[in-house]
Order: sequence, then structure tokens, then C-alpha cells
Amino acid sequence: MLLTAKKKEVYYTIFSQNPCLEKPCRNDGQCLFQNDIQDYRCTCKKGFTGNQCQVNLTSVNLTSVNLTGVNITGVNITGVNITGVNMTGVNMTGVNITGVNITGVNITGVNITGVNITGANLTGVNFTVVNFT
Repeated sequence: MLLTAKKKEVYYTIFSQNPCLEKPCRNDGQCLFQNDIQDYRCTCKKGFTGNQCQVNLTSVNLTSVNLTGVNITGVNITGVNITGVNMTGVNMTGVNITGVNITGVNITGVNITGVNITGANLTGVNFTVVNFT
């Protein structure tokens, strides 16, 4: 006599702590838990940027900074000095730039959509393969 039995499947669930419980996002940024990779991402309020929304774009001086593959969306940049910054593969959408001094900046492969630049001083700025719409 031959006996057969159904296979029994066992599933295990490993629980880890949600990193958003530590409230890593600053300036009222919203923490989004990415369960598939056990990580988080911050969604910043208008006027803030950075991995943890730690950069206030209304009172920052950018000097000798390399911005590569960055998305800047719906931000007001006011009274900022930007000097010696290299921007490569940056997407800017719906950004208002007012009263900004921009000196010695290289902008390459950047998509700029719906950006308003008012009262800005542009000195020694190089634009290469930039799309303005």
C-alpha cells in the first residue's frame, strides 16, 4: 500500500522596526517607510530639501557643491548665494528663484520646467545641453 500526503508549506515573517518611528525627517517632513528594502524616504515640505529635509532653501549659501541627479520640485529659493556649483542631470520643476546671486556655476544636462527667475544676478554661468520649457 502506498501512502501519500499533501506538502505542508510554512511561511515565515521577519519583523523589523520601522525606521520612521524614530522620526528622521526634519522640518515637518513626512517619513515614508519602504518595507521592501527596510528603509525610509522623506517627503519635504515646500522650502526644504535634503535626505532628511534638513536644508532650508530660503537661507542657504551653496558654495562648491556638486548636484548630480537631483530633482528639485515646487521650491521657492529666495536670497540665496550660489557660487561654484556644478549641476549635472538635475530636474527643476515649478521652482521660483528670487533675488539670487549665481556665480561660476556649470549647468549640464538639466531639465528646467516652469521655473521663474526674478532679480537674479548670473555671472560666469555655463549652460550646456539644458532644456528650458
